[in-house]
Amino acid sequence: MPEFSLSIDGSKGRIEVNDDRLSLTLNDSTTTKYYKHDLNDGVDFFLGESEYFRENKEFVNALTKKQKCEPNFDTASRVDYVIDQVRKKSEST
Repeated sequence: MPEFSLSIDGSKGRIEVNDDRLSLTLNDSTTTKYYKHDLNDGVDFFLGESEYFRENKEFVNALTKKQKCEPNFDTASRVDYVIDQVRKKSEST
């Protein structure tokens, strides 16, 4: 999975940020690191890649509240079926 990162050098040190952490290194070599779970973004757990955090939470909440979750496994399997059919058709041409 591609990862975005950014580094900025300033007069007092360097800051580096990526999908998982923020690192601040001062000119005196003091380094402070903050990881994703330290930043309190409101996500309770990590299942899969970062773009699925909130979807997973909504899915679990729907199950525990006995509500219908959409999209669900049925609609997802239909989408997968259509994608498979398109792929098969494109391979045969």
